[in-house]
Amino acid sequence: MKNIKIIIFLVLLSSGLFAKNMYVGIGMMGGSGKQTLKYDGNTYKADYDTSASSFKFGFILRNQNRIEFSVNKFDITCKDSSWTDTYTGYDINYLWTFLNRDQIQPYIGLGFGLYTSDNMYGQNIKTGDIENASALALVLSGGVLFNIEEHIELEVNFNYHNLTWNYEDFDLSDDISTIYVGVNYKF
Repeated sequence: MKNIKIIIFLVLLSSGLFAKNMYVGIGMMGGSGKQTLKYDGNTYKADYDTSASSFKFGFILRNQNRIEFSVNKFDITCKDSSWTDTYTGYDINYLWTFLNRDQIQPYIGLGFGLYTSDNMYGQNIKTGDIENASALALVLSGGVLFNIEEHIELEVNFNYHNLTWNYEDFDLSDDISTIYVGVNYKF
């Protein structure tokens, strides 16, 4: 885990050297997810709704592509039971922009993230009932940036997170699809 944080820091530091601009952003997400548990030859699935908040900062490179670091908090509410949870983590994404226009800029993104759970299946993670409740995430996105004025842009995108949880005795994964709406400030 420490090595991954060092790698992320070095990527962001080197990105800043080639950056044209920096930006910070804040936004909200809403969507749904599916959790799949495979244990002892059986497969269990749970559907849920999610709302999320996100804070991000990033670098706009000279070719208008972006490298972005975000901190996210997903609030999970299961549709079929009273189970609720909070997934907290961070992502690092590379965004490829195209059709670079003054007012509108579509993009696609690819990245990865690290997440933790506060209440996996009703177990209090913080008291040690379940150890190593961490997940590695694959992140795919596509969206549009709308330049409102020189320093302000509105962002709308679709995000897909595939979280694979770190458990030895069983396979647990989440597929989360959300729509993000946020605002960025460019320096």
